[in-house]
Amino acid sequence: MSGRYVDLRGHQTHLFEWPQEGEPVLLLHGGLSQTDHWDYTVLPAVEDKFHVYGYDRTGHGYTGDQPGSMHFEFQFQEAV
Repeated sequence: MSGRYVDLRGHQTHLFEWPQEGEPVLLLHGGLSQTDHWDYTVLPAVEDKFHVYGYDRTGHGYTGDQPGSMHFEFQFQEAV
């Protein structure tokens, strides 16, 4: 897994990428979690078949918080 920060609407967001060949898949973690929790759960089942992306949602893991991040509209825009 390689992690890096990307600018997402003016906010530094921590993105993980498992660069295998295949269709892209985005893993979305739940509340009180972070993307590196996928390492021992879902990732072993998909990492050899897909090009997998995951990011730490705002206020989780390595991505800092920002105002309004708990609203569903914010979270939707963050994912797309």
